[in-house]
Amino acid sequence: MADQKIFAGPRIRRVRTQLALTQATMAEELGISPSYLNLIERNQRPLTVQLLLKLSNTYKIDLKELQGDESGQTTEVLKEVFSDPLLVGEVASDSELVEAADSVPNLVAGLIHLYRAYKESTDKLSTLSHLMSDETKANIVARSRLPLDEVREYLQGRAYHFPALDEAATALNSAMTAGDDMLASLRSHILMERQISVKVLPVHTMSEHSIRYDRHSQRIFLNERLTPEERLVALATQFALLAFADLIQETVREAGFDNSETERLLRLECAHYFALALLMPYDTFYTAAARSRYDIGLLARRFQVRWRDVVRRMTSLHQPGRAGVPFFLIELDPVGNVCTFNAGANFTLPRAGNPCLKLIPPGVNTNHGRVAVESVALPDGPEWLIIAHAEKTRAFGHGDRPRRRTLILGCDLIHAKDITYGDGFLGIAPKTIGVTCRLCELANCRDRAFPPVMRPGAQDPNARSFSDYDFS
Repeated sequence: MADQKIFAGPRIRRVRTQLALTQATMAEELGISPSYLNLIERNQRPLTVQLLLKLSNTYKIDLKELQGDESGQTTEVLKEVFSDPLLVGEVASDSELVEAADSVPNLVAGLIHLYRAYKESTDKLSTLSHLMSDETKANIVARSRLPLDEVREYLQGRAYHFPALDEAATALNSAMTAGDDMLASLRSHILMERQISVKVLPVHTMSEHSIRYDRHSQRIFLNERLTPEERLVALATQFALLAFADLIQETVREAGFDNSETERLLRLECAHYFALALLMPYDTFYTAAARSRYDIGLLARRFQVRWRDVVRRMTSLHQPGRAGVPFFLIELDPVGNVCTFNAGANFTLPRAGNPCLKLIPPGVNTNHGRVAVESVALPDGPEWLIIAHAEKTRAFGHGDRPRRRTLILGCDLIHAKDITYGDGFLGIAPKTIGVTCRLCELANCRDRAFPPVMRPGAQDPNARSFSDYDFS
């Protein structure tokens, strides 16, 4: 150090400023004149060995802090920063970089920190763009390439509404001898019109299927595990596939798919739609829903179907002049995967990742059968009323695990006045949610499963939030 002249004016000035000393006071404590200290701070005089020792003893300064960027590491990082194409017109000389590292180290450190955050963000954006590119979609089996998701997108485009199927199902309902027992009426109609009998089989005889049609014996077999409501919907769906195959096939043909698996899935969706329309004819159901203010439990008992069947039918009420509240429906499994999605309202599923966990009202999954209601909103976006129901099927027998699902019915919050579950929610600030973790920038979220792709990770090692993933 004795052989090397040390010019540390900016660092001396920074020490003096941090200690709130004037030049005159510091000069007196160091035993030098104020004019000489002024020359040192302007890098016009080097620090002598005696003065370095005096600084160290008087102000407890680490002498290494006064030697500047001796190893050249900061200068090398600055060279990397200014070699970025974004700064191609701002090329700095090596001497300027060295002077900056020595003269304004805090400013340089901030610049380097900002550049690293910028690079991290651009790298993440590049990764995200790569994942969403057309070429990569094929490799990662992207959603829009899967037959199931092609069907979902098609149903969303139609707002889950098929007037021709509704009309045919309503006509069939009128022609049937309907009574208090819809299941018995449907069985009688199938036998009379198609000469097909319906039989319930024990589990040990029919362990792999919930329903099966045997065309040779002209019988439909139902698994005894099914509840009466499940038997009704399953039987109505099978009857639609048999008796209205041409109408369903025409509906599938209009979709214009060129994939046989996609067509098969859409055919099953259309048959299920027909079944719900048969059990809950459009006009009858629309009137009952409006008068009850969409009381799902009441409608389920009246039409002898399940909670899930009612809410799915609700998403299809889009007939001009007799349209219901535009609902959307999401069915989630216990880990957040989307099993069913009906978009009759202005709601879009994220193309990558699962929906925000905050869509599910607190406590709903710990009390199966309970209906929980909450209002939510995206940041500066739409506000929704959420009606959630946790569903658990009964165990089929010893050692069997019941299936658990969470059904989320939602609509724009402006419709809360028309829904019995919406009483008291107008005028109350909704809970803020995100789209999906990777695209969400809500801070301090306890439900976050992944960090946001466009924000750098938290840099403060001394402070952390309640979230598993902090970011700056």
